[in-house]
Amino acid sequence: YQHVAKDVTAIEDMISAPSAGSGKTSFLSFGVSEAYAQEGSDFPSNVMAAIERRKERRGTLVSLEAKGAIGENARGLVEVKAASAASAGSEVSNLVSEENSDRNIIYKHVASKNAADQDETGKLFAKRIQADAPQGTPIEAPDGSWHTR
Repeated sequence: YQHVAKDVTAIEDMISAPSAGSGKTSFLSFGVSEAYAQEGSDFPSNVMAAIERRKERRGTLVSLEAKGAIGENARGLVEVKAASAASAGSEVSNLVSEENSDRNIIYKHVASKNAADQDETGKLFAKRIQADAPQGTPIEAPDGSWHTR
């Protein structure tokens, strides 16, 4: 469990770290992204690619979450929530599908690496992702009920 939690933290920190060109690097975080990159080097190339794709689409997802268009379920996956987002067509649906595909690549690797259950691994990721979600994000509780963060 501790090894899975460590991987969850390392991966989600890599995804939520400011980009090099974002201009949001503080003196306190100097060198932090390099440390995450070194720690992340334990991951195979397909997992690193999934992490990079998640990082690239994070801004769009955060924006949609803040509007309540998509939500974070209790299994660590994204769901379309708002009817307006569902009617927006395939763009939001494709984004959600791509994100969930990359999350599953990551969850499968972390579970396998740590001899853990993939569903339980997803639930650990869900806790972290939900904690980082912006205000207004629909969040699924472990009991299956939904609320807004």
